[in-house]
Amino acid sequence: MFSLSDDVNLILKMLSNAGYQAYIVGGCVRDFLLHKPPSDFDITTDASPVQVEMVFNTYSVIKTGLQHGTLTVLINKEAYEITTFRTDGVYTDNRRPDSVNFTRSLADDLARRDFTVNALAYNPTDGLQDFFGGENDISNKIIRCVGDPYKRFNEDALRILRALRFSSVLSFEIEENTKAAILDSRNLLSNIAAERIMSEFFKILCGDNCKNVLTEYIEVITVFIPELSVCQELDVKSCCHTHDILNHNIKTVTACENKPYIKLAALLHNIDKLFCFTDNTDVDIARGILNRLKVSNFIKDRALTLIKNYNCKISASRTDIKKQMNKLTSDVFNELVLLIKVDYLIKAPKTDDCDRCDEVLAIANDILSKNECYSLKGLAIKGNDLVALGYTGSKIKEILELVLDKVIIGELENDYNQIINTMFT
Repeated sequence: MFSLSDDVNLILKMLSNAGYQAYIVGGCVRDFLLHKPPSDFDITTDASPVQVEMVFNTYSVIKTGLQHGTLTVLINKEAYEITTFRTDGVYTDNRRPDSVNFTRSLADDLARRDFTVNALAYNPTDGLQDFFGGENDISNKIIRCVGDPYKRFNEDALRILRALRFSSVLSFEIEENTKAAILDSRNLLSNIAAERIMSEFFKILCGDNCKNVLTEYIEVITVFIPELSVCQELDVKSCCHTHDILNHNIKTVTACENKPYIKLAALLHNIDKLFCFTDNTDVDIARGILNRLKVSNFIKDRALTLIKNYNCKISASRTDIKKQMNKLTSDVFNELVLLIKVDYLIKAPKTDDCDRCDEVLAIANDILSKNECYSLKGLAIKGNDLVALGYTGSKIKEILELVLDKVIIGELENDYNQIINTMFT
């Protein structure tokens, strides 16, 4: 079950040969028990940071988190974090301990960790070290805090979202006492940086169990997206919707493509309807949310583009499709049509709408496969050609866009000589 790489075995052996305890710990152990390949390895040891540095004095050692007992050792160009067994001091900011104390006890080190499924350690000599029932909770697909859940969340409020993330990604249920503490402690998230919140939230949105987590813990999500709680009970069922708007959006999140900006667009589209049909638009409200949460410009811009065009009429006209591909790029257009199709599937069934989406996607793919021109990038003439003809400034772009429009609607072939002879002679 535990197949360690040569590098990891080397680290454990070097520490052991020097007289220290050493184990792989946390998520990598959990992943092995889930029969998944770990994405990385963390090592814990009773050696102090100074002693770790001495053991690996022939390797490159980076003092990445020395105040918390962590060093990073580079072996064969791979980075491995090695952290000294520790107990945590007082947490005054609901995020990180004010101080740490090194210990020789593995059990004490594991006792400070967040969830039982992460409070696991292993080495080939001692085998699995499980003091809190983590292996059993993995078998039963349960997320449970180590010790008192209220204390764990008060220490580090981000653990609230980590619990939801593990539930979403692993499809685990959250144990009842842990669930109660999450709901009771949810306002502690107000003390956590927006960037940290969104890092966890993106993972929640992309998890297989996302629908259940969003539905069951919407009170937690509305701590940092309170807009979702406005008119939460509003029932706007119609000939187009069989669900209330919030439930519809959550179902759309579950069914759409697994990219953070698409998930955000699905969650926040129709959000103006949650504002009791005011004059606010989806895009304006969503932009305010994403700015407040400090979402990266790329993700924000992509999400807002999808929301802005969400309600556009999807036409199966080849000309209209080319114009949309030019406006949005082919990738975004494809994502938009797929998202709209998901929306149709979740609404009261409309087979003709879904079929039209499939037809549009097929035409768009055909345009790409035949390398048909739909943007300035694919146009047979370029700006330099117009400069050679004596055009300058904004007139160049104006003419190129005019030529492109004629090519798209079929008045001109995308051929250099024909364009020159037709437009400039």
